[in-house]
Amino acid sequence: MKRAFALIIAAATLAACTAGCGDNAEKSGAESTSAVSEVPESVNKELKEAIEADAVPVPDGGWTDDALLAVTLVNGKKLSIPFTLSDLGEGFGVETSGDNFMKKESGETTASLTYYGRICGLLTTPADATADNFASQEYSKLTFYKKVSEAEKYPEVYPISMNGVTIGTKYDDMKARLGFTADESSGDPNTSGKSFTVTGLTDSYYIRIIGKDAEINHITIGPKNTDKS
Repeated sequence: MKRAFALIIAAATLAACTAGCGDNAEKSGAESTSAVSEVPESVNKELKEAIEADAVPVPDGGWTDDALLAVTLVNGKKLSIPFTLSDLGEGFGVETSGDNFMKKESGETTASLTYYGRICGLLTTPADATADNFASQEYSKLTFYKKVSEAEKYPEVYPISMNGVTIGTKYDDMKARLGFTADESSGDPNTSGKSFTVTGLTDSYYIRIIGKDAEINHITIGPKNTDKS
């Protein structure tokens, strides 16, 4: 009798666990539009070729909107602003679970951007979006970043090339390719252990580049009249 009762309890426990796991899987699916997978080697090769291509000379009068966007490639395609998730191309998704989703005081809504399931940056929309409909929004700001201490969580090659500048580019190479210099408050970006910030402007857009140890780990491009955080 005791053995039969134990079997009944075990079966009930297994059924509850199975039901709970199903609920979690459904929730996870609603929060993320892509599962982690390996980036095809052919894609990595194309990304590297875009990054290593000859840079366009920095315009004498500085970058115009059109000139900057013409050399800003995402997944090998020219970026246009505003844009949708599908505009970015294959491999991109959003993650809206927990701290990955945030509504700002400015009215903007932000969520994590993924590339083949790995977090690689942020998407920002001016709309008052929800976690459920964020993936279908039109976005005004794009950020790519990598936390140096957690490098294994991020893509090997980032799908962003701004005239050859990407995550991992050295400060001096960025300066030569874009003509931007570190903000005065940053000091010398080539100093060991030193963090730095670079701000570039066109008529309509701002570019924020952040790095440490003379290496870039954050790139943002968005409209000048928006929250720059």
